[in-house]
Amino acid sequence: MRQLTSPGITAPRNYNVDLIKLLSCLAVIGLHVFYNKNSVASSVIYYLCGFSVPSFFMSTGYFVMNRQSADRTYAVRKFLGLLRLLLLWDVLEFGVRVIIRAARGQDLSAFGPVSLAKAIVRSIIQKGGLWETMWHFWYLAALMILYLLLPLLYRLYVGDRSPDDRFSSLFRLWAGLALVGILAQLISYCIGQPFQKFFCQTFRLWTWLQYLVLGGLAPRLRTRAEKRLPLPMHGLCLFLMTVYVMVYQNIVGRGLLHNLYAEYFYDDAFTVFWVLLLYTFLLRVPIPRLLHRILEIMSPLTLGIYIVHPLFLKAVRTYYPSAGLKVALITYLAVFTASALSVLIMSRIPVIRKLVSA
Repeated sequence: MRQLTSPGITAPRNYNVDLIKLLSCLAVIGLHVFYNKNSVASSVIYYLCGFSVPSFFMSTGYFVMNRQSADRTYAVRKFLGLLRLLLLWDVLEFGVRVIIRAARGQDLSAFGPVSLAKAIVRSIIQKGGLWETMWHFWYLAALMILYLLLPLLYRLYVGDRSPDDRFSSLFRLWAGLALVGILAQLISYCIGQPFQKFFCQTFRLWTWLQYLVLGGLAPRLRTRAEKRLPLPMHGLCLFLMTVYVMVYQNIVGRGLLHNLYAEYFYDDAFTVFWVLLLYTFLLRVPIPRLLHRILEIMSPLTLGIYIVHPLFLKAVRTYYPSAGLKVALITYLAVFTASALSVLIMSRIPVIRKLVSA
């Protein structure tokens, strides 16, 4: 059983969200493995994986924005769990560097408490330190900020409202955040480069808040889709929108943004609609019982896989630099398999599991 609301209130495990988390995990590795310039096929796979980060935030919002309460104690506990992960990996990476330098007989005077503190800060803002390997730690830092904001969001937009009033209030909040994102995207098109690149991903809070709140709205939106849109028609709309978004991002990225990275389209209205279509579709898809056990095993591993996969990616590319679609596919399979197996093993060891779970 999984806790979905307040303590003492449980509901059956949501295998659809487990599936979304697993697909998001697979897709985020794809974003980091496949390039958007190598070939048409590689570019298609790359943009197809562009839903991964938004859907990660939506999956968090799906649960936290639908709790009966989100007080300071809950928010601080989640914050500290993520902070522990970030610090453990920072200290571990720092220690490995010290050991390597000591083994080589190199000077260690620069490796003190101050330099460790600087390395931790740099890992949060994507500069230096773990940026060389753990360049994706911005996600942990952004989640930490969102959890600190959660009690305020609840007080202003949820409170003791009825389900209908809660939905209306959160929808208005999401609409305001979406308008900010659209404005940022329009500025990008006007200046000929991504406006978002002036902010490291950690602090693009208008984007992450939008998807967090959208995840909270997803259960009601799924219900409305079930009443008005048959599942096959939903799937057809999703397919057409997927094709459109991949072509659109390729053309606009080259012609207006002069940048092809998927992260600079998260604020685009077409991308938001595409991610929402995908998320609500996956919430509706019947999950065969044969997949339940697989999802029960894999879903808890997704955060750990996200954390460790750059280590394996760096190791594979040291010996096999990505030079085409075939190598990229082999790299992808190797990185995911190694990451999943290592996290599965680590999660079974009492002390070590603290490195792969918040």
